Amino acid sequence: MTIPGEEELGVVLVVPPPSQPRKLRLHKDLSDLVAIARSGSRSFYAQRATYKPQQSPPSSPSSPGTPSASEPPCWTLCSLGEGEGGRLTTESPEDLVMFTKRTLTRVRPSSVRLDSSNPNPQGYWKGGVQLVALNQQTPGAMLDLHRGRFSQNGGCGYVLRPAVMRDEVSYFSAHTQGCVPGVPAQTLRIK
Repeated sequence: MTIPGEEELGVVLVVPPPSQPRKLRLHKDLSDLVAIARSGSRSFYAQRATYKPQQSPPSSPSSPGTPSASEPPCWTLCSLGEGEGGRLTTESPEDLVMFTKRTLTRVRPSSVRLDSSNPNPQGYWKGGVQLVALNQQTPGAMLDLHRGRFSQNGGCGYVLRPAVMRDEVSYFSAHTQGCVPGVPAQTLRIK
C-alpha cells in the first residue's frame, strides 16, 4: 500500500497492512493460578454475623487455624471504601482486627476526593488493614508517612504486623493506652 501523491516525488513509502491481534491460548488450570485475590463485597458484615471463635483444643481437626465452612476461601479480598473503613476503625476496632487476622482487607480512597488528596492511613493500619491504597500522584504528609513506614525492612514494601494482630488466640484493642503486649515501646526523637 502506498500513500497517494508520493509517486510524483520519486519517493514511495510502503506501509504494511495492520496486523491481526494475536490470540493467546491459555490453559484454564494455569490461568486460575494467576489470580491472587478475588474481591468479595460486604464480606466484613457477612463474616462478623456468622463468625464464632472456635474453642476447641489445638490438637483437634477444627483448630483455629482451620477455616470453618462459613468462612470464605483464603484468597478472598475484602474491599472497603474510605468512609466505611473509617467507621469500622472507630465503631468496632476489635471486630476489624479479628476480621483482618483471617481476611486480606483493602481500603481505597473515597471517589469524592476531587483533589486526589489522601486519607490518614494510620487508623486503618491500627485496625489491621493490610492494604491501604493512596493516590501516588499527590505528594503530602500522608504519602510521606506511607513511604516512611514501608521503607523499613530493606525497602521491600512489606512490614510484618505485630504478633498480637496476627495470632488467632491473642486479643487486641485499638483503644489500648500505653504499651501493647508483644510490641516493644519505641521513642521518637525529632531534631
